[in-house]
Amino acid sequence: MISHNKINYHLTEIGYVIVIWVVASLLISYTKVNDMSSDSIAAVYHLQADMTKGKLYSFVIFIAITAGLIMGILHSFVYPKMIRSRNHLLNATVRIFIFACLIVLMLLGLSLIYSEPQAGTYKFLALPNIALEQVFVFPILTEIAAGTILTLRRNLGQNYFSNFVRNAYFTPRDEERVFLFIDLKDSTPMVERLGNSAFSNLIQDCFRYLAKITLDCGGELYQYVGDEAVISWKIGENFKYLDCVLLHFTLRDVLQGKKDEFLRKYGQVPEFRTSIHRGIVSTALVGEYKTEIAYHGAVLNLTSRLQVLCKNHQAEVVVSEAFYRASSKELDRFEIKRLENVELKGISNLQNAYTLFLPERKKTKKNPYPWKIYKGHI
Repeated sequence: MISHNKINYHLTEIGYVIVIWVVASLLISYTKVNDMSSDSIAAVYHLQADMTKGKLYSFVIFIAITAGLIMGILHSFVYPKMIRSRNHLLNATVRIFIFACLIVLMLLGLSLIYSEPQAGTYKFLALPNIALEQVFVFPILTEIAAGTILTLRRNLGQNYFSNFVRNAYFTPRDEERVFLFIDLKDSTPMVERLGNSAFSNLIQDCFRYLAKITLDCGGELYQYVGDEAVISWKIGENFKYLDCVLLHFTLRDVLQGKKDEFLRKYGQVPEFRTSIHRGIVSTALVGEYKTEIAYHGAVLNLTSRLQVLCKNHQAEVVVSEAFYRASSKELDRFEIKRLENVELKGISNLQNAYTLFLPERKKTKKNPYPWKIYKGHI
């Protein structure tokens, strides 16, 4: 079962591609026929006699939506897996084949509007030269534009474009957010044993699973810092604090489910420590030559400092007093230990914190991960 957040993510991505194809198709059609009357379009471009401007635009939109839907599905579900396979020859071959099929589809579509079915003539191979040129050049340029937009969206964050268009963070604004810092345990000896390259491969594998789980849990991947990741949630109405905590335990279960693979490749199964805090931060778009949406405030500092409590108290997850007060009703399945008047480096006031422990439950074939509520990321 795919989560609601993951469905929204993929639908939005496909929607971006469809919009790009429709806008590009209408733009090129507009430049060709806008100054012409409907009566003259058929004569000038050798179209069907009853082809009006309205019919032409409708047909263009239909073809663009069809092409955009196909390419959107490929960009969202097929191409990412091909890239991870690292077989560049196969990747290029499949993309060329798919693109060739798409061009054939467009040629078939054009043949319909350049044909005269009443006379029994279908001009698939007798299209005007300008149409043949455009049918090869136009899809390539449109595909480059769609690929660029999706790459930027994935690199900058799924909400970057919507925030940019809305001019949301050009002026700093305060937001109430949850921040989660998740850090690899015993990373230094792991690097020394594996070496830099193998360790980087391990981090790639872990963070690939983490990204999928974060999407399921409705979070936003804010930063990767070495072997640590920072994840954020904007707190809104009916916000589910439990999702923030379950992210850690779901990742733990997924990594344990991949135990044989990690042992074969790296000789051990990675484990992570997590700290969680909530509060008010200032959100702003920063940078000139490289821009990003950044969060500022004491909330991030305290979340980072809570990491040391995981190590000192042998805990997987530590949450702040503020987070616990907001989420305590949702944490009844956890064993909770209160840490009172804790002194943290860089924090002036003594803090209260809580360690969360998830009791073991019997695993079955139907329910291999008893506490996991999200599916589809293994």
